[in-house]
Amino acid sequence: MPADANWPLRSINVDTKAYIAQAGVIRNTITPLARQLESAALLWRLHATDKPDIIDLNLQEAIRRGNQLAALHPDGPTSYREQDQATRVIALSLIKAIDLLGPAVEEKYRKVWLDAVQRRGKAIYDSILGSNGKIDQYPFDSHGGTNYGMLATIATLGLDRVPDAGTWFDFSLRGYANSLSPWGGDDGGFANGTAYAEYSEEIYGQLWQPIAAATGVNLFRKPWAIKFAQFMAHFDQPGSPTHVFGDEHDVVPVTQRSISYGKSVQSPVSLWYANSLAGKENALFGLHAPVIEGAGVTPAAPADAAQYPSIGWVAMHSKITDPADKLASVYFKSSPYGSYNHGHADQNSLVINSGGGQLLVEAGKADYYGSEQAKAWYRQTRAHNAITYDGGIGQELGIGDEVASLGWNGAISNFGTSPTLDTVTGTATAAYKGALSVAVRQVWYLREKNVVVVRDKLSSPVPRIFEWNMHSLKEMLIDGNGKVRITGDRSKLCLLSLTGSNFETFPAPPIAVGPKQFHAAFKSLALTSSAEFIVLLDIGCKGNVAVLGGTPAAPVVTIDGQPLRLY
Repeated sequence: MPADANWPLRSINVDTKAYIAQAGVIRNTITPLARQLESAALLWRLHATDKPDIIDLNLQEAIRRGNQLAALHPDGPTSYREQDQATRVIALSLIKAIDLLGPAVEEKYRKVWLDAVQRRGKAIYDSILGSNGKIDQYPFDSHGGTNYGMLATIATLGLDRVPDAGTWFDFSLRGYANSLSPWGGDDGGFANGTAYAEYSEEIYGQLWQPIAAATGVNLFRKPWAIKFAQFMAHFDQPGSPTHVFGDEHDVVPVTQRSISYGKSVQSPVSLWYANSLAGKENALFGLHAPVIEGAGVTPAAPADAAQYPSIGWVAMHSKITDPADKLASVYFKSSPYGSYNHGHADQNSLVINSGGGQLLVEAGKADYYGSEQAKAWYRQTRAHNAITYDGGIGQELGIGDEVASLGWNGAISNFGTSPTLDTVTGTATAAYKGALSVAVRQVWYLREKNVVVVRDKLSSPVPRIFEWNMHSLKEMLIDGNGKVRITGDRSKLCLLSLTGSNFETFPAPPIAVGPKQFHAAFKSLALTSSAEFIVLLDIGCKGNVAVLGGTPAAPVVTIDGQPLRLY
């Protein structure tokens, strides 16, 4: 049973690591309790059985869980100040339960529950409103944006029940409906990474279904919401071994969230995505205030390659409809969001998966937001398949919500796709904050050959040793032909530097957490103020013969007799 006394630490004068750990415990305690409350209330409402004793047990379980949550003090460890995720979940689940249970909640309990909703909702409202409209002034407030939607839903269900719900409703619903996510544009992108995109899918279901049922405003039909499902299909495509880019990129996707979201959006791509994922729909998501639209929509797969320019991401797949064991996927990022919030200092970085496994990986493992190891390794450029210099010095890293990090960014251009060839250019010069005067990466994916060619053009005001970093889950071995071989559990990758370079391995720093990984780099042969890397990445290690020709200004790589102009 949750109790305020279980969580003694407060946000003033406490050990940061211990306090953050406590916040995680609170979140992981409150969330399942809230789900249990909503589930029991929904089952009672649906009369999901013809057995009266079971129906009554569902009601008693809902009352018990609601009383437990309402008993937590709104100014205690689950308060908005101490754990905003807990306070919003408590308020939302209590008002949902009241809406579902109606007069079945005795007045003595109903009064306590509604008082908790009022006090916790007011704390959310006061924070979002702030001075001079906080959410308008700071749209990239990650929790603030989510809390905005939470308040809109709480207010919607609280009308004529909670004293201040009308004020909250007028303040939040219209604004939230017109600014669902600050993390991308109408292309559906989500710059904070696919792990947090997936977590957002679940939140959207918790919020948008009640709003649609109560107001008729279906946020699943917003242009961004529809394209967001396509974004997830491209970057967390069926069979993805882990998420990609940003915090918790090392976490395995939970498919039920994307299945539920895709079925709610009801677009051709979202239905294809939901139907192609392994697993089942989130039962509470699917049954709670279901939005039934789009009858007759025919599922259709997205394109094999796509760019999301609002966030600077590109996905290139061999054939996205192939099963995971036959699919190769190449991801590229050069983002205008820089390393802000859950982003990393990974502009112009690559990730390659094949056969349902990982080949060229993002290094490290998440522990907690803002940790020292994340600052020193997990979020650093050196932990990604990107360019560093002089022993691992990389792009400027934003700490937390440091606004300046939005300027230490990248940008994509020249994206093109055809049945046989995809190409994109990334410019990450700004991310190095003046240390480099040119940092441009061009990527070509030859779909029929399942080969990637990467060209990096680099320059600096002073001579440096430039490094082309690479990471894998398996040991990297170099053969007699100078190829670096990564043999994964399900596929292989061979990397060949076509320009003069040294190959060196290096260890992760002692502060790193997680399982053993392997790290290496192609390095320029000597100190130089300008360098160029041209690297061929053969997915499957098929033994392609590659020859570099042309001129320095207009290089041409010939692969098994097929020329590829790198300009």
